[in-house]
Amino acid sequence: PLASARALGGFSRATRARLHAAGADATLPPDVRDAIRAAASRARGYPQDPPAPDIVREHRDIRAINEVIVQFLAYRKFDALNSTSQLADVHFTFNFFDFPASTSKPCKLSPPDVPRGEPQMLVPKGAPRRSDGGERAGDAWFRFKVDGTGNGTGDKIPDGPDAMHARRCAFVDYCATQRLSVDVWDGSSLMQHGTCSIDLTGLLRQGRDSAEVMVEAPVLDHREATVDEAAKGRRRRSALAAARGEELPAVDDAPGAGMARGALLVRLINVGRRPDRSLIPSAQGGDGAAGNVVRVRAVPESGGVLAATILGGAQIENTPPRQTSTDLAPVTKSGIAARRAAARADARDERGVLKEQEARKLSRQQRLREIREGKPLAREDAHGLEAEVAPPPRLEFAESEVRAKLLADIDAARRRAKRAAVLEKLRSGISGRKVIRPSYGELCFFEHEFKSPADRDCVFEVRCDDPDISLVASTAEWRALRAASGLSAVAPGMEDDALAGNRLFLLAGESLKVPFKFQSFDAEPVSFDSSSSDIKRGAPDEGLHLRSRAVAVHFVNADDGTSASVLHVDIRPRAMTVARTFRFQTAENEFFKERLPPPPGVATRDASGRGCLAVRASDPAVAAAVVTTESEEDGEVDEVALRYKCGEGSAAFYVCVYADSFLGKLAAVWRVFVHATPKVDVSSLVGQSSHASVVVQGGGATRRVAAFCSHPDELQVSPDRLTLPPGALTELQLAFRPLIPGRLDVTVHLVDLEKGELVHSRLVATDARGPVVSKTFDVDAAPGARAHKKITYTNPYARPRTFHLRCTHPLLLHFRPDRLDLPAGGSRPMGLTFEPAEDWERATRGAAGGVRGAPAEVLVFINDEDDATEECFRIRVHADPR
Repeated sequence: PLASARALGGFSRATRARLHAAGADATLPPDVRDAIRAAASRARGYPQDPPAPDIVREHRDIRAINEVIVQFLAYRKFDALNSTSQLADVHFTFNFFDFPASTSKPCKLSPPDVPRGEPQMLVPKGAPRRSDGGERAGDAWFRFKVDGTGNGTGDKIPDGPDAMHARRCAFVDYCATQRLSVDVWDGSSLMQHGTCSIDLTGLLRQGRDSAEVMVEAPVLDHREATVDEAAKGRRRRSALAAARGEELPAVDDAPGAGMARGALLVRLINVGRRPDRSLIPSAQGGDGAAGNVVRVRAVPESGGVLAATILGGAQIENTPPRQTSTDLAPVTKSGIAARRAAARADARDERGVLKEQEARKLSRQQRLREIREGKPLAREDAHGLEAEVAPPPRLEFAESEVRAKLLADIDAARRRAKRAAVLEKLRSGISGRKVIRPSYGELCFFEHEFKSPADRDCVFEVRCDDPDISLVASTAEWRALRAASGLSAVAPGMEDDALAGNRLFLLAGESLKVPFKFQSFDAEPVSFDSSSSDIKRGAPDEGLHLRSRAVAVHFVNADDGTSASVLHVDIRPRAMTVARTFRFQTAENEFFKERLPPPPGVATRDASGRGCLAVRASDPAVAAAVVTTESEEDGEVDEVALRYKCGEGSAAFYVCVYADSFLGKLAAVWRVFVHATPKVDVSSLVGQSSHASVVVQGGGATRRVAAFCSHPDELQVSPDRLTLPPGALTELQLAFRPLIPGRLDVTVHLVDLEKGELVHSRLVATDARGPVVSKTFDVDAAPGARAHKKITYTNPYARPRTFHLRCTHPLLLHFRPDRLDLPAGGSRPMGLTFEPAEDWERATRGAAGGVRGAPAEVLVFINDEDDATEECFRIRVHADPR
């Protein structure tokens, strides 16, 4: 029942008007509001269906920085199975791109009293009110900046344009191919309410300054994430719809898709920013290129300081005066300002400056005449008397010596530069450099072209000390990794069995491409503070990160052991991107076993029909594998099987899912939480209630708590409000009435009403068995008229008993009366009234496997005073409305 309006991406105009009046736009940052306003002024009308995104255009956009806003606006509640009707406040958790996990503030639904399916605004608790005193919506927003400096935990070695371009390309691919998974939590019970998947293609700007999109995503039941639970959920919904006399709602038949429990209204905004000029590659050109470079060449004068220094320190009188700091200022705005200030200061006494310059000029001319005449240079000694100093060499000899010295220095500098250039040329011929940016569990494939420098046939060994870098020895793996990297599967010069282990045979001067792969599951140790939760130590919010390092790969001549070439590989890891988070409840000290469907859109079989799915867990204690099961509907189904031995605490780990058997294409990364809690077992029959009790011990202080249950339609907890005295034992009563046969794990939470903290959690493992049917009847329902039948029942006991009549379709089958008071051995007929055939056909549509005209089966339960089933009848109703 989602809205079909397309004017604003799924929002109706009335909802948008209410959100705007509630201040949803005013809560955004001012620069984001300005960007949206500018984009709206340039747009004409509402956008039609956008074309397919151009990935190349996104990669070349000069606005390399993306500032993304994720804003949660409103929520709609649906009437679903085991969905609480008292959902008053929610909060959200999600992983966006490679950023750490984000958690929103608790948001209350406003207004609280609206019909089912109507939007309710999300108002964070503690948010300021509007100027008119009303509640302000839209404060639940997050801001993410995708640039080249990493996210604080990602690319530890940013290297300017390369790092920015690599992260920008990864972000564009993420928006084009992935979906944002948001977990919705019930703020009162602290239980997960559901999960939704949001399309991110609207964040691609396609050359625009900004992009904005409104998304309405259905919130699906997260408990039906597995294939088995999804099948059980469909049967439960069918049974509950029959019990309520409603039509079975349509659901997604995809593996792991559950029933919609609500809808979340989200706004996505992407504002493009231009990076610093130093971070823009020259290839992008335009106004992002650097300015012109001015080179200054210094020419020494014969009478300058350089000449005097070369002559051994002789003082020459015509040396120009020492420059001040103002004269040496760089040619910048600040340097020009300083020179102008100095010029204005000198202009105040311009006449004295001119006189000083004239006197200095006359002095230099006089000294020049004395030098040409050969007169000695007079200087004062330590006693203040004039002493004759040997005349300096003649000017023509000084100039020739200066030139000779300069030419000798230039020749030496040329020889040194030539030697460095030759060495660099030799090094470039025998060495290479490669920069890779892998994330945890991601395989990076690269090729290096090696040419034999020997003049004879040789065998070379490829040696590397890092175990994460290895050769691709198999030709099939080589082709698969090239295809996974976006290259052609066949490369020029590719040969079968080109490598013999780590040995390579080459002819004299022959060259060959050598394939390598890097893949690491060795994460850096993460430091936690004392306030961190123990459960997140295996899967922290920041994700797992690899070590930054440089690795040398040597090509060694096997004949003489000399290194013929070196490949330097710089490993600059990126942060991991989490696609989805799974949370499971299991009993303490038991094996956790679960099967999950593959990621959406990932093929599990290749062209030849062989399985190509692979999986790897970050925790070595977790057994992860791909299993194939038989399904009645889909035939062979590939699933991801997880197995873990639980203790008394909880655990968390990551699961990497690959779309090929060589682990070359990382399809998704899952974050899995396994909560181990105390367990209590309850068993019952379908159609009757079973009772059990749970004892809870109080803590160090008195607490007023509320009891919540994950499946309120099948398990009831009483009392729902209680006080836990410190250190005392308190008993809770459980009443289980199953809808269908099978096993079901129900979670019970005790939440502090004052602090909103989880006080106690208990897992109720239920086992429901089908009733024993004693008799079977057939009834024909006529169209447009009710059918009336009678069945006589006898009290088999030697004392009076009271029996209650119930059935699986109470709105389609009525009892007259619904209670039998029978004496010992007494009998009494019970009347049954069946609704017309069209009501049966509409209510049971899809429950009989999609076969039109198949009879609907109804179970009639005869229960005693304790709601225990004494006898069960099966009635097949043949309903044909034609």
